[in-house]
Amino acid sequence: MSSNVRFGTLGQTYPSARQSLQVAALAEKQGWDFLGYPDQMGSTHPEGVVPDSVAPSPTDVAVTGGLANRWFDPLPLMGATAMATNTIELQCQVIDPLRRSPSVFAQEAVTIDHLTEGRASFCIGSGEDKQFAPFGERRTKPGERMREAVRVMNALWDSPCAPISRDSVFWPLNDAVFPLPLYRDRKPQVLIVGGGPAIHELAGELCAGWYTYLPGSGDPEAIRATVTTIRSSAERAGRNPDDLRFGALLLLSLAENDEIAWGFARTPPLAWASCWTSGIHSGQTWKQWGLEHPFGSEASWPKNMKVGTAVSLDLINSLPARVPDVVTERTIIWGGPQRVSERIQPYLDGGITEVTFLNMVSWSDPAYGSHFAKHASHVIALLGGKPLNVGV
Repeated sequence: MSSNVRFGTLGQTYPSARQSLQVAALAEKQGWDFLGYPDQMGSTHPEGVVPDSVAPSPTDVAVTGGLANRWFDPLPLMGATAMATNTIELQCQVIDPLRRSPSVFAQEAVTIDHLTEGRASFCIGSGEDKQFAPFGERRTKPGERMREAVRVMNALWDSPCAPISRDSVFWPLNDAVFPLPLYRDRKPQVLIVGGGPAIHELAGELCAGWYTYLPGSGDPEAIRATVTTIRSSAERAGRNPDDLRFGALLLLSLAENDEIAWGFARTPPLAWASCWTSGIHSGQTWKQWGLEHPFGSEASWPKNMKVGTAVSLDLINSLPARVPDVVTERTIIWGGPQRVSERIQPYLDGGITEVTFLNMVSWSDPAYGSHFAKHASHVIALLGGKPLNVGV
């Protein structure tokens, strides 16, 4: 059992704004620990993949229709949501500090911290091309720049009201002053996203923790190894590793039973997700599995996704046949509550301390997605957490 694990889901990041605030208030009443607000110009699902025949509803959390492709900026939305809620944490997941300079992001994060009275956190990644190239932004050396952005922000937060100069290949500081006081003298909670020694070292040295998505980015033993590495980094930096947070976005096909969940997992919208969530370099991952990726061996989620891209109906409908069952199994946590909880538990045993439920069933059938909170509550209870108040 995992009674100390925190459970969250995604907030409504698409119009209407009033409805988004209603959903957040409802999520707080239901008892979720946090809501996630992704930073996107548009969905990873092209136009035509997610149905738009059913409008979202504030009567439950994570009910999405085609409007899910229309995204609000998460930071002002989090600020507004702070005024409509009292206790629930608001987590920006994931946001890149590259399209915004580190100094601007540093100010935004502290501002959100004040508005939420310390209920905010930020998962920082290196971004996706779909947010950059179409809009005239350059995504060069994204991993190196992301790591340096974290260091620049921490330098500013560590030197309030005092001029600071610091060399940097990307963002040198020259008598820079950050006058905005930290909320209760605590730096914003930043979890870093990604893999590799440099990321893991930085997560333990300067960040509040580490964030990933599952199951596509690692098996439970790989997660355990990463958590151990980051905890060791924290110890070397003189920090308490027990203070670190280890979060994961769970890609789910959750339904009342295994048969229904598998049926949803094999629909075109979820098959599209399976094409890309086997890893950053999905085409190469499929090749290692001895499989042919529908979009070629060089297919890469950060590089190949584009906002507003039209996909033919024939291609969309062909995806379930082109995604082998084994890929669905590896890229989506599917099943009724019992099966899903059994699939999640090893990751929690490996050190994951907070999970975000993304039930992709709503992409295929928004009406059925209205049952999400009830099914999620069952999963949470099976994992040792407090069941949601689904009757509100």
